[in-house]
Amino acid sequence: FGDGSDLQVDGRCFDAARLGREGEMIFRWMTLRVGPVLVDQDLLPGNADEGRTLPWMLRRAAPLLRQAAGRSRLLALLDAAFCEWPVIKALPRNCDWIICANQYRNALTRMAAEQPALVWRSCGADVGRGWEESQVCLMTHLFGGWAAPVTIAARRWRETGELPGVWHYAFLASNLEPAALPEGLARKHGAAQTLWMLYSTKQGQENHFKTPLRCLGLHHPPSSR
Repeated sequence: FGDGSDLQVDGRCFDAARLGREGEMIFRWMTLRVGPVLVDQDLLPGNADEGRTLPWMLRRAAPLLRQAAGRSRLLALLDAAFCEWPVIKALPRNCDWIICANQYRNALTRMAAEQPALVWRSCGADVGRGWEESQVCLMTHLFGGWAAPVTIAARRWRETGELPGVWHYAFLASNLEPAALPEGLARKHGAAQTLWMLYSTKQGQENHFKTPLRCLGLHHPPSSR
């Protein structure tokens, strides 16, 4: 699991702080983890590109990643900032991956909207999210500049009160074939929904940011030292 967390700062003693999307001055703290174990990290200027940073973090952590995996395979869960070929190319050979592909939402939405109704699998309503109806399907797509096509898990939903046929879309990209998914989950929920269920465990990884952010006060560090 690789991700960045923005650290908001005040004052003039932060020479690498940059203006963030919300108008605050920030650093960007990048981490790479295997489960709860931190295997690499870096503190970057607030305008650093996460997608360009993760590949060399992966290369730097390669010996630890090999040791952590042993003969098993790793599963990388990454957000849309990392849905880029240099990141995919830098992942270990024994690593499967599921990455949010929403940065390609426009093109993928057009593809998904063209899929026949019979390929969509109904997942029903989700009251907690305010969804009156939701569906999933699998597609295959070759992104520009990528070496090979990838599996796309598309999800669409209609929010409560919206007219039928008015869909919102989200997308995952993965190198996992349906046959490689956990058999019990895939048989019960289908391949597309299983990919979304696996990706949802990323929230648990994001929670590992909370301890240092709270205990060390890193959301608002007092000085660059």
